[in-house]
Amino acid sequence: HAAARPDDYRPYLEKRHLGAYEEWLPRMRRGDVNERELFGTQFGSATVSQHFDAPAVTQGGEDGYWDFSRRLRELEADGVAAEVIFPNPANVPFDAFPLGAGSPELLLAGARAYNRWLADRIDHASGRQAAIALVTLDDIEASAAELRWCAEAGLRGVLLPANLNGHPLYNHPRYEPLWATCAELQMPVHTHALTSAHAVPGPGAAAIALHETLWHTQRPLWCMIFGGVFERHPELRFVVTEAGVEWIPELLERMDIAFTGQPTQEFTKHLELQPLLRGALRPSEIFRRNCWAGASFMPKAETGMRHQIGVDRLMWGSDYPHVEGTWPHTKTWLRDAFAGVSRGEAERMLGANAVECYGFDAACLADVARRIGPTYEDLG
Repeated sequence: HAAARPDDYRPYLEKRHLGAYEEWLPRMRRGDVNERELFGTQFGSATVSQHFDAPAVTQGGEDGYWDFSRRLRELEADGVAAEVIFPNPANVPFDAFPLGAGSPELLLAGARAYNRWLADRIDHASGRQAAIALVTLDDIEASAAELRWCAEAGLRGVLLPANLNGHPLYNHPRYEPLWATCAELQMPVHTHALTSAHAVPGPGAAAIALHETLWHTQRPLWCMIFGGVFERHPELRFVVTEAGVEWIPELLERMDIAFTGQPTQEFTKHLELQPLLRGALRPSEIFRRNCWAGASFMPKAETGMRHQIGVDRLMWGSDYPHVEGTWPHTKTWLRDAFAGVSRGEAERMLGANAVECYGFDAACLADVARRIGPTYEDLG
């Protein structure tokens, strides 16, 4: 994840938006809380201590959010040769991520400011960073034009808001210019956990919001498959990120049942179902052609499901520099998750799949990987 410091966005905002930015800025500064205290309300003390007491953190490693030379040093020390960079929640002007409910003009201005700041930070020469752009949903043609600028500036994908703020679901024809542009530019479309900001009142609010957030993150997948998006744009790539992967096999089976009308589970085999749609490919086949799962901080339980999901569909990620991620203990995490996994499968999930999805230079990354490790033998 990456995000600028509040003052760093000003050069990337048009003059006419600076007054509104000054008015909005106190909201962003309220997010500058003590992270140790904040995450202490969400995670156990051992998890919090393991992260915040690590030398890499106490010595300023989290400055890599905005300091990309520091970022590169931290990732190399952690054994990471390349990365896909997502925005950090609550650190984008006007709440353009997660998509707020404010002025469409200001939301677009916030997304553009983030995209331009990011384009100026990534190391284009090394080819080791695939930076993900932000778009908004009010003016799809404007968002498609913004993506063209982003592609020319070296950004390599786009993050869809799961929080639609009253806009139609992603099966709606209004999004066609977006899909066509992404397919043409070979920019993968992403959803990411916590891109659906919504308030939940009453008892159990935090747990309810967490579960609904994951559901909202997954929903674009079935909307786009059942909406025929991948049939109209067979080259379009889709990645669902940091939403777990354990739900994928069951979802694909249920979607195939809707496609074929043929139940496969014992308790539904007596039912006579009508197919809900027709097409050349089953939903599971579309997933295995067009879709990937960004399995951030992939635990052993998820590597154990690799054959059900597809070894070629899973992409490991460290979630740098979040407390729930693997940094700065990535090598320990990898040994736990990948011990016993074959060399070919480990190479796919830890790198080759991302090379295919994002167009990384495999030879360049192989040279970096040989220099910084870890090796297959290090996985145990």
